[in-house]
Amino acid sequence: MNSNAPLPADYGIWLASLKSRIQGARMRALLSANAEQIRLYHDIGHEILARQRQHGWGTKVIAQLSADLRAAFPEMKGLSATNLKYMRFFAEHCPNRRFVTESPVAPIGQQTADQLDTQHDTAATLTDQLPWFHIVILLTKLSDPALREWYAQQAIQNSWSREVLTVQITNQLYLTFRTICQTPSDQCPSTEISPSVQLTTLHEALAQRFTLGWLHYVELLTLADDGMGGAL
Repeated sequence: MNSNAPLPADYGIWLASLKSRIQGARMRALLSANAEQIRLYHDIGHEILARQRQHGWGTKVIAQLSADLRAAFPEMKGLSATNLKYMRFFAEHCPNRRFVTESPVAPIGQQTADQLDTQHDTAATLTDQLPWFHIVILLTKLSDPALREWYAQQAIQNSWSREVLTVQITNQLYLTFRTICQTPSDQCPSTEISPSVQLTTLHEALAQRFTLGWLHYVELLTLADDGMGGAL
């Protein structure tokens, strides 16, 4: 084969197609793994909450659980005692992984494994599409479930980073948006952040947003430390 031969005429189109397919596969892998992580965290939080209510567990048990899990999975991020408390908080305030509960949910400790599996299969929730610490921010900075839902939708639609989400909540974007949209003649503004504010490409943003140390995804993203202590 002649190494000096010119590239085929359609090489550029073929290369662009391969790049698109690779990027799409990587993104789908990230999104799928993130959803599994959120479900795992919710299940762990549910079990901690149920055992605390049934057996009167204290913080000492959570600290011991954290130490034992970290020893068993030393490469896995997110197993600190603080993060386990966030998981419990998540299960308590979103019993079916939804910020806004649309149907009655059995109390924690009375849900069977089959009921939890059914929720996983039927609930295409916003939380499944959000990085873990986006969920933590929504739960700890907002008390109104409807507001959590609104900011979650905006974060997903506009690929907000954790920092941007925090700023939008602090600046009460929802109130500004609602005030402008109260007048029928006014056109509601877009909540999308401007290109100048978006400091990274979509792929880089995904790599920053998703904390998937529990799968050891070294090639796909930068692992984040689980250091958001003090919110609970």
